[in-house]
Amino acid sequence: ATFAFGARTLISSTNGGASWKALRLPLTNKRGKSHTTIRSISFTSASNGFLLDAQGRLWKTGNRGRSWSEVLSAGASNGTGLAFSDPLHGFMTVGSFGPDTSNAYVLRTADGGATWHPQLIGAGKVAPGGLVAEGASNAYALVDAPGASGGQPNERLLFFTTSGGDAGTASTLTIATSTKTLSKKKLRRA
Repeated sequence: ATFAFGARTLISSTNGGASWKALRLPLTNKRGKSHTTIRSISFTSASNGFLLDAQGRLWKTGNRGRSWSEVLSAGASNGTGLAFSDPLHGFMTVGSFGPDTSNAYVLRTADGGATWHPQLIGAGKVAPGGLVAEGASNAYALVDAPGASGGQPNERLLFFTTSGGDAGTASTLTIATSTKTLSKKKLRRA
């Protein structure tokens, strides 16, 4: 299947482009109208796909758009693009991460959007349409590097990963605090 989209239209072809069919968007009312504006899509099969709307809401379908469910776990409203390699593994580019607006970040999921974790790519911003997920661990990002004057991009950098963007194996972090018990008398003095 092939998918294409415009601001308020999502279409698909299953016969190499000989004919196209409009797909239902998230929040479509009974009259077939939707006010959803599409920012990015990523379909991994004829029926499974993700849609990022202009409000930063992430949607998921498993039935070719007949129904959509919102993916709330991304926790970001500044998503700019999507790239999924299969229904479980994918990336979402974000305009910033917390207060950091000068570096390019992606959020990565390995469980279909149930959980996400941020990954720093480098200085700059991921170019529009500049993210490709080739496999569960292979992805490429085209980053507009910040320029010397006015923050305009002066060069494009290509980043890639064969480990899903992770630096190594995960480790366990354990945090403990000492417990201090106060008597009534010590509490009053404190």
